[in-house]
Amino acid sequence: MPSMQKLGGILPSWMKDSKNIYFFKDRFCPLCGRPLQAFKDPETGEPRSDGACPYCGWQPDSTSQAEINRTHQAQHQLDIKQAAGFLTYTSFVNDHDIFGHAFANFIANDRFTKQAKAKAEQLASQIGAGQVVHSNFHGPTGTGKTHLAVAVANQAIHDSNYRLRATVINSPKLMQERQRMINAAPDERREFNRKMAKIKQQTRLLILDDLGAESSLKTTDFDRQTISEMINDFEDKSLIITTNQVGHELHIMYGQRTISRILKHSYSNGKNQHIDFAKLSDHRALKV
Repeated sequence: MPSMQKLGGILPSWMKDSKNIYFFKDRFCPLCGRPLQAFKDPETGEPRSDGACPYCGWQPDSTSQAEINRTHQAQHQLDIKQAAGFLTYTSFVNDHDIFGHAFANFIANDRFTKQAKAKAEQLASQIGAGQVVHSNFHGPTGTGKTHLAVAVANQAIHDSNYRLRATVINSPKLMQERQRMINAAPDERREFNRKMAKIKQQTRLLILDDLGAESSLKTTDFDRQTISEMINDFEDKSLIITTNQVGHELHIMYGQRTISRILKHSYSNGKNQHIDFAKLSDHRALKV
C-alpha cells in the first residue's frame, strides 16, 4: 500500500474514482473519528490492507496508544471549553457565579427538597440523552429553583459528552438589556443581535429564569412579545422555566397559545415534568 503521505496527496483522485476504494463501515480513525479507507482488490472487492485515514494521516502502528489518549484528552478538554464558553456567552444573568450551581452543592435536608432534587436529576438525564423536555419550576422566592435549573443544564451538558448547547436567561435581565440597546452604540446592538441569533440557532436547552418578574419593569408589549417568541422558538427544544407566578398570571401575561407551547413536552410516560417548590423551605437561608 502506498505511504500515507502519498495517499493524502492523491485524495481528490480517490473521490473521482471511488470504485477502487474500500470504505470501512466498522473501523474508524482513533484520532479524528472518520471511517478508515483502503485500496480495494479489483478481483475480490475486499480491502487490500487494514486501512488508513486519508484525512489526518493516521495508519496502523503509526501512533502509540499514549498519543491517541493524549489526542482524545485534548479533544475532550476542547469540548468542555466550548460548551462552557457557549453557556457563558449566550446567557443573560445578574451573577455569573450561578454557573457553578450543581446537584452536588444543592442542600437537600427535607423530604420535599430531596424529591425536587431527584426529579430535577431525572430531567437532566432525559435532556442529556437527547429527549425534549419542557418543565416549569414554580414556587416562592429563595426555594432553590434557579439552583436546580442551572444544575440540570450543567448535568445535561456533561451527560451529552459536552455536545449540548445550553443558555440561561434571567427574564428581567433580558428586558433590561433590550431597553439599554435603544440608546446603545451600533457595535453593542450588533453584538446583542448576534447573541440572540446564536441562541435561536444553536441553543438546545433554554433556562428561562424568573419568568414574570419582568412585569415589575416598565416593559412594553414588544418586550413581552420577545419572551413569547423565545418560548415559541423552543416548542420542540428543551425548555425549563422558573417562576414565582401562578398559572393564571402567566396566561394573562403571555397568552394561552404561548403557555400551551410550554406544556407541549411537559409530560413523559404519563408523568408531569413540572416541579412544585411551594413546600420547600427558603434555600438561601440554609447556606447561612
